[in-house]
Amino acid sequence: PLELKGVEQEVSILFSDIRGYTTLAESMDPQSIVSFLNEYFTSMTEVLLGYEALIDKYIGDAIMAIFGAPLARDDHRDNAIQAAMEMQSVFDLWRPNWEKAYGISPHIGIGVASGPATLGNFGSFQKLSYTAIGDTVNTAARLESVAGPNEVAINDNLYQSLEKSIQEKYVFTEQPPIVLKGKTVPVQVWKVTEKS
Repeated sequence: PLELKGVEQEVSILFSDIRGYTTLAESMDPQSIVSFLNEYFTSMTEVLLGYEALIDKYIGDAIMAIFGAPLARDDHRDNAIQAAMEMQSVFDLWRPNWEKAYGISPHIGIGVASGPATLGNFGSFQKLSYTAIGDTVNTAARLESVAGPNEVAINDNLYQSLEKSIQEKYVFTEQPPIVLKGKTVPVQVWKVTEKS
């Protein structure tokens, strides 16, 4: 039951964002922007739902998704990383269509973080939204901002807790610890790529 009181739970949070979207949008008419974003959101949402994600919100051209909520799931980390990698693959498949239809060649960056978050219904009695808040959410958002085009960046908590089969499925490259915006302690970051 989605009660008004909050609950702390281990989850994985995913943020996805189109790189250079503002510049892309300047070259498109309003109808094309709406059409492109709807195709983008539809294709990405299908991937996320296939991995049991809760689509939290669309923010402009960004997507926030929660894995392991509202019902706790032991496989939320594995699902989150596989969803992120499949999102990149599906986005690559769509790119030629978007180049042809809209004259743009977009890319996305994705950040995923695992850890505790506070889950609950937030807002006012006129409008409540079920969402996650806390350091894990902020970390995922910051990781998305450091991920380059076509990159997936994850935190150490996520990497260390993955099933062995998932760790062997992709290439995980350890990055030098970085200080994410709003944090004082450097965070260990991993970049994830497909095996060639």
